[in-house]
Amino acid sequence: MTIYDYFTRTIRTYIRVGSFITLLLIGVSLSLFIVEDKLDTLLALIPLAIMGPGLLLGALYKRSQQREIPTITQEEPLTPFAEHRRLIAVPVVHWLREVIYFTPKGQSILYAKETATGVKRAGKLLLHLIGLRPFLKQELIVYVEEEPRYFLKKDWGVRERFHIYKGEDKLGMVELDLWKVTKANAKIYCADGTFLGENDGGFSGQYVRIKDSQGDQVIELKRDGIPIEAISLFGNLRGDIVNVINPKQSEKERELFLLAPLFVELHFGRN
Repeated sequence: MTIYDYFTRTIRTYIRVGSFITLLLIGVSLSLFIVEDKLDTLLALIPLAIMGPGLLLGALYKRSQQREIPTITQEEPLTPFAEHRRLIAVPVVHWLREVIYFTPKGQSILYAKETATGVKRAGKLLLHLIGLRPFLKQELIVYVEEEPRYFLKKDWGVRERFHIYKGEDKLGMVELDLWKVTKANAKIYCADGTFLGENDGGFSGQYVRIKDSQGDQVIELKRDGIPIEAISLFGNLRGDIVNVINPKQSEKERELFLLAPLFVELHFGRN
């Protein structure tokens, strides 16, 4: 997937949701006004009257932005995931948590998506609406270069504990503690339980400043930041820059550090 394809997918989502809300609004309005003659109740539908057409107009705006993007192909060989020094994390417009890591050239290198089908998918929507889903069990697949490589399994509970697998082998674990009064953080562990590093999430828990076990900073995430060299591709998106500051670790450790910002992005979900 390229950044151009991302725009196409976002536009399609806007059109589908906007059309559904608009048709729902028309059907309910006709039912209330013609069948039951409840004109006063129509005032409760004002939010839908704004949301549906607003999404359709948003799709047109995204289309105009997409036309400004230079042509990009995904055929160019990509740098191996663990060797990247700068990536751009972009949330997917979806109520299921999905995040894509793009290179500054507009090519996707990583795509994390929550697994849910059928009844579970509908159940997750309900849990999402009432705000309980972040504290229940979750499973996510992380695709690297469009191939499934990592599997994330989250335990239920207030402390969000994600177990990270590469194939069938456990790579490590990330534990988010978002309930501290002064500072929320996330601790990163190797597969054997060895403490690898920690993210200082700040008071809100949304910051990403990852340090290794020696206290040296490894990863920094800049909210709503776009590299100057990629402004023509990402200038119209809410992307976050993932910077690798100290790449001295082993390949497995670098993989864990690069995956760690995902958990903050997935929890707070800015889509």
